[in-house]
Amino acid sequence: MTDYSFKQEEIGFVLHEPKADEGFLTPQPKERFIRLPEVRRRTGFARSTIYLHISLGIFPKNRKLGARSVGWVESEIDAWIKTRMEQGQ
Repeated sequence: MTDYSFKQEEIGFVLHEPKADEGFLTPQPKERFIRLPEVRRRTGFARSTIYLHISLGIFPKNRKLGARSVGWVESEIDAWIKTRMEQGQ
């Protein structure tokens, strides 16, 4: 392991290489969009049911990705599923 320490008198602080448990080397989850087939697979809902629930305001809204494509934020779908499971529905 490389030691990046400097003499404190020279620059006023000591710099060290971060340890894995300090969070610097831990990969952070990235937000991503998922498309309709993946939303259907995760929820078990048909396309029409997903859009009905969106119109009723009880399902996360999709986001426009391009001229002819939409996607859902993965974390919003995961949170919705978790909430449903906690409610026992």
